[in-house]
Amino acid sequence: MSFKKKFLLCCSAAMAFSAGVNVMAIENNAPVNGFEFKDCFNSSLFKTNYYKLDAGNGEKFSLLAVFPDNWKPSDRRGAFVWIHGGAWVAGNAEMALPMLRYFAHRGMVAFSVDYRLLKADKEQKILPPLELKDQVEDCRKAIDFIRSNAAKLGINPDKIAVSGDSAGAHLTLCLAALEDKDQRYPNLAAACNPITEMTGQWEKFATGSSAGHAFSPLRRIRDKAAVPVLLLHGKADGTVEPEHSEKFYQAWQKAGNPTEITLYDHALHAFAVTDYTATDAEIVRAWRDIDKFLFKYGYLSGNPDLNTGIRHPGEVKNPTIPGEMNFSGKVQTFALAPENETFQKISFDFYPEKRSGVLCVRSNSLHGGEILFYGGKFGVKNRRYQAFFPADKVKLKAWNSVSLTLSPEKSELTLNGETVNIENPAQAGFKGDKISFGKNFSGKIRNVKISNL
Repeated sequence: MSFKKKFLLCCSAAMAFSAGVNVMAIENNAPVNGFEFKDCFNSSLFKTNYYKLDAGNGEKFSLLAVFPDNWKPSDRRGAFVWIHGGAWVAGNAEMALPMLRYFAHRGMVAFSVDYRLLKADKEQKILPPLELKDQVEDCRKAIDFIRSNAAKLGINPDKIAVSGDSAGAHLTLCLAALEDKDQRYPNLAAACNPITEMTGQWEKFATGSSAGHAFSPLRRIRDKAAVPVLLLHGKADGTVEPEHSEKFYQAWQKAGNPTEITLYDHALHAFAVTDYTATDAEIVRAWRDIDKFLFKYGYLSGNPDLNTGIRHPGEVKNPTIPGEMNFSGKVQTFALAPENETFQKISFDFYPEKRSGVLCVRSNSLHGGEILFYGGKFGVKNRRYQAFFPADKVKLKAWNSVSLTLSPEKSELTLNGETVNIENPAQAGFKGDKISFGKNFSGKIRNVKISNL
């Protein structure tokens, strides 16, 4: 994967969450029968607040907070502080709201830092005056604010855990590893797919006085830092290679610091972020592993109780799709019920007037999928799987029948009775809140059926 693609991949998840959030003040409204993944998206749960922090030079940045039920200022709860990713140039604090709600449910006061973003030109060259050191300083000021106001926030000042993803995980490890004359260190850190060395392809983000090894956590290890660090990384991460975590794990341990590492089979980049590349099950697994690490060091009590469940219970209500649709390159799009991480079968017939086009697209950021044919090829692909028929099996007729089946038992694509198996080890679904037909396609599509499995 080229660096430009990696850069855009880091940014795209962050920019998908640019919408604002309504501040809620509803307490004592947690689910009664455990906590399911869908509950993390319920904006009516838990009290939410924003704090404005001084960044210097007249600038401000925000700290988002989510408070657990029955919270009181006199409490001494653990604090969970999330630092979002987005290649240091994109993203916002609200991206983490589903995760914050889970850790608030578990009894922590949960925060997300809306640190100031770097600015880049079209060639991804970082523009002055903001540098990495300023972002690290913003995050340190957030830690200092939480610790200094512990008595008002219901926080134990000695139990502040920081976690982050990608660029946010880099900043997380900077807080743990880099020397700070003001001692604004977290008490625990959990880093998901972190960049640990700002050299090579990442060097362009380390500019000015932040250049070189100055903000490479791997090169700035503190001996006996007494900050336990959990490292989580996907083995299939093509954006930030797993070696970043593996090397930091070895260095942090060698320096006499407590550390653990988990590498996930099949997981891509940003596996802890909702509505991006990860399945709901992968996201839940990562959150539960962070939960277990927090429990081990006394930040939480009891076992993780987050279940994957179905994000929006009940059957997906399919849109009313015409019995037959005509296409001349113009797409027809239909809204679906709120997305589920569910397994489905989609089938339809198509009559091609040209031998190319995207027949069907299930869309949601980069985690949808498409059925397409071009240049004698016919297949299905998304970020988690792809499968194409051998050229000699693509025998199109006037009307052709196609079906896509995705289930734990089997994943396959069928064309006119011929079947190709889909390697889908992560058991990713065909997910999205819209379904579109006929991109760059001329012809007809009829008899569309969508069913849950």
